[in-house]
Amino acid sequence: MKTHTAAQTMVMLAIIVVLGACATDPAGGGSSTNISGGGSTGCQPQCAGKECGADGCGAVCGICPSAAPVCGPDATCKANCEPQCSGKECGPDGCGAVCGTCPSAAPVCGVNGTCKADCQPQCAGKECGPDGCGSVCGQCPSVAPLCTAGGSCEADCQPQCVGKFCGSNGCGGYCGNCAGNQQCESGACVQKPPTCGPSCSADSCEEGLYVQCKKDGSGCWTPSTAVPCPSGQVCSPFDTKCAPCDYNFECANNQVCQVGSCENASGLTYRFTFLSAKVPEKDADGYSWDGLGGLPDVQACLYLNCGSDGCGAAALVGCTSPAQDTTTPTWNEYVDIKVFASDVVAVLLYDVDLTSDDYMAGVEYGNSVGLLHSGGGSGAMPDPAFELNFLVEPK
Repeated sequence: MKTHTAAQTMVMLAIIVVLGACATDPAGGGSSTNISGGGSTGCQPQCAGKECGADGCGAVCGICPSAAPVCGPDATCKANCEPQCSGKECGPDGCGAVCGTCPSAAPVCGVNGTCKADCQPQCAGKECGPDGCGSVCGQCPSVAPLCTAGGSCEADCQPQCVGKFCGSNGCGGYCGNCAGNQQCESGACVQKPPTCGPSCSADSCEEGLYVQCKKDGSGCWTPSTAVPCPSGQVCSPFDTKCAPCDYNFECANNQVCQVGSCENASGLTYRFTFLSAKVPEKDADGYSWDGLGGLPDVQACLYLNCGSDGCGAAALVGCTSPAQDTTTPTWNEYVDIKVFASDVVAVLLYDVDLTSDDYMAGVEYGNSVGLLHSGGGSGAMPDPAFELNFLVEPK
């Protein structure tokens, strides 16, 4: 079958119209069509709602003006359309066409005009929120209308601030703020603790001085200035307060504790109590102390200010009774004497025999005040083979 172009069709229609006009010309002598009585049997143009385009009868519904010369598919006049396809692979071009079609490997045209593979919604563990494919994973019910960032539905949060003036409200906010000199504790604003300097928890003694621990006006416990104790009292680390003394070491080095009071050591009367000693079985030459081979009869004697010729009778203060036949004598015997700082105290050990006493060992204290303050002697003598233990106490 032979087809005609639109232009050919228009020409043929025009010829038909002309021929039809000739056939109705009375002067032409041809037959005529009766136009009286019934309606016309010609074509009715279809132009309702149209500005341009074919009218269905071989003509047009109108000519578009120069300002909008393009007759669109909807038969309305439009300005020249520029397709908007920059950066787009697919989707509408804005002029009634598309920017392209997507391949089978990425058949989905996204809202941004790019071709994508089939989208798989990401809704695992989610009740609501975006599914990653332009839709949502679900709608939250009215009882829990809030969709969290994690995709779960929660009820509207009600701040919990009844009886609270500060702190968290349970909904990510606060019930109030405290002033700069306050802090929040259990929902209430309380005064911040003071910034304290040197602190203490109790009274103390520092080098024999009394330091009182006091609470100042800001609430800080601070040590006071160290002060001496009242006369006759001492500040002992055992008592951490000023009190009567119990021991010599609580007093100054030149003092002794006498009836609860620290007194100058020089010039007081002291009781020297000899407790025990330890001596070797033989003398330095390897001989027995006793002429018959027996053990020694040990005696301790106290001397004061021995002369250059030794400790004679003039310097003797007193002796213990001999402890018979022993190398570990014990006595628990005493002698009383007044001692001054300038005195030199000596203690000598003897083996008492029938005819004459043998000197065994001795110890001399040039610093008598040191001896008096220490309260006696204990342990090895200058000759380490001998030991001596005695007490010195003020009366």
